[in-house]
Amino acid sequence: MVLTNKYLASFTLLLVGLISLHCANSESWLSDKNLKKANRTVSKIWKNDQLQFQPMQLNSNFLEDLEVYELNGSFFSLESSEQQLGTIYIGTANGCHVGGCESPNNASNGFENFDFMLVYNESQELINVQVLRYDCEYGYEICGKRWLRQFSSKQSSENYNYGQDIQALSGATISAKSITHEINTINKIIRSY
Repeated sequence: MVLTNKYLASFTLLLVGLISLHCANSESWLSDKNLKKANRTVSKIWKNDQLQFQPMQLNSNFLEDLEVYELNGSFFSLESSEQQLGTIYIGTANGCHVGGCESPNNASNGFENFDFMLVYNESQELINVQVLRYDCEYGYEICGKRWLRQFSSKQSSENYNYGQDIQALSGATISAKSITHEINTINKIIRSY
């Protein structure tokens, strides 16, 4: 097949546009759809229509002291007109490898991602975990409210051990381990903040 310069230029322009679009929205966990779901969830918890999500900036030195070198999400202070109610974290975690969980683990094979939210009350207790977006081919079982409740039924001062403290899920091992790791990391930040 021979590509003419016209088609090659169109393909290159399309490819550059897609890469630019991806890079411009590098914080995909902050999509309008995820923020609407987050707002709906916290409105049910606090039964208040006047809730505001105020972005929080964490000092990079603070994170390095905790040995957190990569943060795949954003923190928000949850406030009403009267007071601060808690802290929200919206982030992303790894699911299976693109192409399926059985594909070889090599550098050319990226991960599928899913978005989740953690809700902490003013006492820094994890009170809600919710998967906001799960488009991965496998592992959807981690979206179950019953499975996710395990995290909020324990003290957030604990480190969760997948397979011991947190029930293992057949068919969702990678996603379940990933969200457990992410929750442990965010709990460490919340405890030290």
